[in-house]
Amino acid sequence: MTLRWIIGIDGSMGSRAALEWALAQSDRVGSEVVLVHVYPLDRIGRARAAVGADSSGLGTAAALAELDAAASDLVGCRTVERLVASGHPGRALLATAEGADLLVVGRHGSGGGWRHTMGSTSRSCASHASVPTVIVPTDGAPRATERVVVGFDGSDAAMAAVRWCSDFASPDADIRAVAALELAPWLSRELARERLGDALADEERRVVERFAAIDADGRVRCDVVVGDARQALASAAEDADLLVVGRRGVGTRAPFGGSVSTWLLDAVPTPVVVVPGGLHATDRTSPTGHDIRADHDGSTGHT
Repeated sequence: MTLRWIIGIDGSMGSRAALEWALAQSDRVGSEVVLVHVYPLDRIGRARAAVGADSSGLGTAAALAELDAAASDLVGCRTVERLVASGHPGRALLATAEGADLLVVGRHGSGGGWRHTMGSTSRSCASHASVPTVIVPTDGAPRATERVVVGFDGSDAAMAAVRWCSDFASPDADIRAVAALELAPWLSRELARERLGDALADEERRVVERFAAIDADGRVRCDVVVGDARQALASAAEDADLLVVGRRGVGTRAPFGGSVSTWLLDAVPTPVVVVPGGLHATDRTSPTGHDIRADHDGSTGHT
């Protein structure tokens, strides 16, 4: 089954970086690319929506024109699907991503309107999407994903992240799992090993056993380090093309995967993938509850 990727486009540098990354990766895996542009309803549109009146035609043509202006030079001759949605950008992107395989957004937007809130939109997508979400930094030039770092702590969310890495990365990619043990953060690494040697050894054994259960073929190498998880992953990501972390829980009411993932979204200059825990194959139903529509044939080839 062909993969379906959703790309948030708002004309900002962040969204252009997200599109560049997605196009480069989709060429490798052969996925379908869906460009989504969200526009706000005007006062009349909001009033009509409040009483249940149809506002589907309001702003659609202009939004499609904005979408083409923002993306046509990057898309080139590729065939892509175009969707426009009205309302809150985060909610619209989350709805569109239901049934897809990947959601890709820029880390920060610019300008007025919802572009100004792209940072909160990307964070909302990473926190609540039911599918893996890639947050691409504005200056993240597209490159081959040859070196991948994935955070691992033995949790189900981390195991889902490792599985996703194995499926996504190319067969010859270097995938490194980093497991950070932080039993006593107030102690230095040397003192922790000296005073808590047995406890650290037990914890390391547990993590290695959990990791071996999902990496039977030894494709991913696992490094266990003593120290702060945020710093360990940020340091490992400096030379990586992609950083992958798990998120505990799935759905709009699920908690985010802790302060580590939240901190990494803004701290590293590398595209970050947030994989929801309990990830499973999704059915391919159309999103509901939002005003989402395509152009006449559902796709366009730019030349």
